[in-house]
Parts: sequence; structure tokens; C-alpha cells
Amino acid sequence: MKLGNRTTLSSIPRKTVDIELPELDCAFRLREMSGTDRDRFEIASFVEGADGKRHVEALYLRARLVASCLIGDDNVRLFADDEIEQLSDVASASVIGKLFEAAQKLNGM
Repeated sequence: MKLGNRTTLSSIPRKTVDIELPELDCAFRLREMSGTDRDRFEIASFVEGADGKRHVEALYLRARLVASCLIGDDNVRLFADDEIEQLSDVASASVIGKLFEAAQKLNGM
């Protein structure tokens, strides 16, 4: 086995998965997050409480992960970070839930 280098790391394609949603008669594509995407997700998912400890910020948690992974056929995110609330407001809880579970699995969470 050869030893990898920077080029090897940067050439690894991020995994994708298509999630079929028969109730909408379509599928949505999720892409594995980059390291930076994952860090941003984790930073946004925690807030400092009055006790000085970090606590999970549950509001938009599922939509935040889905938005970080949801891409179109052009490989571009469908919802930007500033559109997470919009995604959460327009999509049903069951659809967000299915995509959230798939995104968790895709990202080893």
C-alpha cells in the first residue's frame, strides 16, 4: 500500500446518496459534508447556557444538517446557511426527518 499525500486527500470524492420520497414522487440527493461543513454544523448546533456550559440548540437542528448536505443535480447546495429557517418552514417534519436520518448515516453521526 502506498502512502497518501495532500493530492490523495483532495482527490477523494465526497459520497452522495439519493433518498426516494414516494409521497413527493421524487428523490433528493445528499452529499457528505466536508470537514469545514461539519465544523460549522457543530458550532451552530451548540449554544452557551446561563450555567456557562454548552447545550444543544435544538431549534433547526434537523434542517441545519439537511441543508448542509442537500444538493441539486448541479452539485450545489439547495439551501444556504441563511436559508435553514426557510427549509424548516416549507418542508414537512416527516420529510425533514427522513432526510435527517439519511444525512446522519452518510456523515457517520
